[in-house]
Amino acid sequence: MPFNYFAGGTGERNVTQDAPSRPCQWTAGTTHGVDTVDITVKGVCQEPTPGFKLTLTRLDLPGSDPSTLLLVLTVVPPIGIEPQHVTPTSVKYHQRFALPKDQVPKKITIFEAATMVDVNAQ
Repeated sequence: MPFNYFAGGTGERNVTQDAPSRPCQWTAGTTHGVDTVDITVKGVCQEPTPGFKLTLTRLDLPGSDPSTLLLVLTVVPPIGIEPQHVTPTSVKYHQRFALPKDQVPKKITIFEAATMVDVNAQ
């Protein structure tokens, strides 16, 4: 189930998204400059052990709604043995939009990448 954030005005909005696999606390905010708008998305996810690496990556799909910023949360588990205790782990995404060239999104949707598969083309 994706996390959805609806932008309205300036400042930050806090949203808690308890996905079945990973509870996360999300914040999304905008900063308006003279001819730019910066969008920053921050999250803290509760991971089962220390050492998890989280990244947010923009997803550009042909035909997708330009008013929605699509992000994918990728989670890489630690290599090796770690102590078994829940650890808050941070992730951040930032993007600057130049006005009037870029359309500034009004909505942010975050998907969680279920599996990463490497494929070698031959």
